[in-house]
Amino acid sequence: MHQLFAINSSPVRFFSVSCLVLATIAYSEQIVLAQTKQNGIGPTLTFGSGSSTFGVEGKLHLTENVFQVKNNLSLRPFLRFPANGIDVGAGVTYDFDFPRYSQATPYAGIGLASLNGISTTPGLFGTSSTSEQFSQVTFYGQAGLEINASQNLSLNGSVQFPFNSKLNTNFSVGASYRF
Repeated sequence: MHQLFAINSSPVRFFSVSCLVLATIAYSEQIVLAQTKQNGIGPTLTFGSGSSTFGVEGKLHLTENVFQVKNNLSLRPFLRFPANGIDVGAGVTYDFDFPRYSQATPYAGIGLASLNGISTTPGLFGTSSTSEQFSQVTFYGQAGLEINASQNLSLNGSVQFPFNSKLNTNFSVGASYRF
């Protein structure tokens, strides 16, 4: 199963995955009937486990009155490219609306992701420690802040904490092109 998600970081594969993500979001915008300038996609840097990872995050603003929650639900998918594979996931967040601070939107929610990690077992009595690479499908909690820098650009910061003790909390910062 792990080899299914293993992707080397060649530029052709990265470009192919990026095009697939952009096409999916563009198509989803027509289906979901989202509001203008509420969807976005862009690069992100994720910090956690003592390393940083490049990735792509998106936001799809869901339609009005979904589950009787007016205009406040968003789908936030992500792809990350750590050295030990690829992380894929999506979360549903509630976007808090503060009219007085319309440029900043805090959000919180839950999601499901396939995350990679390295488990290190310390050696006993002077023996060397062992490391094992693993992949886990897990639920995670997410909280963040989206700041609208201009009509087409937003800055994002978030924290994701997996509900699995083997995986570490991640902090992400990035920018999104809004459409």
